[in-house]
Formats: sequence, structure tokens, C-alpha cells
Amino acid sequence: MFLERGVQQRKRLRSRGICRARKKRLGPDQHDEQTARISVTESGRISSHSRTNFEQYVALQRLVPVEELTAFYGALRRPLSISFRIRDAATAEHWERIKNCISEEKLKPVSIPFVAGAWQLPFGKDDLRQPSLYELRRWLSSCTIDGKIARQETVSMIPVALLGIQHNHAILDLCASPGSKTTQALDALYDDALNKGENHPDGFVIANDLDPRRAYVLANRCARIGIRSTSVMITCHRAQKFPNVEAPLQRESKNEDDVPYTP
Repeated sequence: MFLERGVQQRKRLRSRGICRARKKRLGPDQHDEQTARISVTESGRISSHSRTNFEQYVALQRLVPVEELTAFYGALRRPLSISFRIRDAATAEHWERIKNCISEEKLKPVSIPFVAGAWQLPFGKDDLRQPSLYELRRWLSSCTIDGKIARQETVSMIPVALLGIQHNHAILDLCASPGSKTTQALDALYDDALNKGENHPDGFVIANDLDPRRAYVLANRCARIGIRSTSVMITCHRAQKFPNVEAPLQRESKNEDDVPYTP
């Protein structure tokens, strides 16, 4: 009995200490403000909890309507879906066989309409460990290492898709690592050149990253795509003070004996 009373007394003292520390940290004005948020759970019950700093920030910005906050936070907590781009026709044929092995309707992959050969799986990487998805997991791993597919988030594919890259374009990517958009831009250059009957594009990609370690990751990823990596130049420079890429590489000489200037 005396032991239980001692434990309860220590719990009360600890709770009071936490409250005093919270008051001291927030100050008297902030401590008196109402910090509870009311939300509807999946079961229909009303629940309240203290707002996190992020939730307070979202509330102050007023970017999301109050009636949509629960759905908004639920979307943020969902695992990120797996998405990838298929880079050659042979891999696309193999993917059709792998895709047909997925029997469950809720696990069926979905084609990304604005990028040719791009697919999104309706689950995250943790769900990929299911025994029924073993063949898919092994195929994704081996094809990624061989450079036959490019693992890339769906939202990351949008910028390059909007650019409408052609075979004679020059592309500058100032913050390129880890290189998903860089390799997508290179594929767009070569795909457009092949559509026009050319084996090699006239355009190129300059991929830059300030951190040498991230630039190494970028170079390693570009090396996976084989011959197409010959159209990329990787630099390590401050993007705010990047050299003028439109400066002429040669200047006309006033004297015929002068050698043309080549930096």
C-alpha cells in the first residue's frame, strides 16, 4: 500500500513538473491559448490533441480549408507510392508479363499519362515486401541496377514533361542530384532524336550540384544509362554564380595569324 502511494505521488510530482516546464517554455500568454484541434476519426468519433508546430504553421497560413484538414493530414501520412520509367522496348515487353502476374485488383499498377513508359504502383516500399510481390520486387531491383528502368517520383517527372525537350535543346539543371530529372532529360533528348531518324542528339545537358558528394551520386546515376551519358556534363559550382552558359566558346580574330580563342 505504501509503495503504491509512493508511486502515485511521484507521478503527480512529475506531471506538475512537466506543466511548470511547459508554462515556462511557452510563456503565460501562449500557455492560456487554446491549442487543441478537433478532428473526426475514421470511426466517426471526435478527438482532440495538442497541435504540433507544423499544424500550427498550416493553421496560421490558412492555405487549407478547415473542413479539409483531416484529409490533408491523412494524405501526408500515407506512404509514398512507387513509380518508375521504363527506358527501352525490351524492358517494356518484360514489364507486361510482370504486370499480368499481379492478381489483386487493388495492387494493379497505373500508367502515368503525361510520361511515356511511366508507371505508378498503388502502394509504398514497405508493402513491396509481401510474398505475393516477390517477382515484382526482384524485377524492380535488377532493372534499376542495370539502368533499364529509372525509379522516380511521379511529381519529379512533371518539370521535364512540361519542357517538351527536343533533340537540339541545351538543358541546364542547376541542382541536379540525385539525377532523376537529369536522366529523364537525357532520355527525352535521345528519344526525340530517334523519332527523327538520328542516333545521337545535337543537344546536351549540363547537370550541376554544389556538394561534391552529391555530384558523385549524380555521376554514378548517369553512368547507369550507358551511351546516353555522353551527352551530359556534370559540374560542381555555386548555382547563384554559375558561369554564363550563353557566352561564345570562340571569338573572331582581327588578325588572320591569331589563333581563335578557345576557353
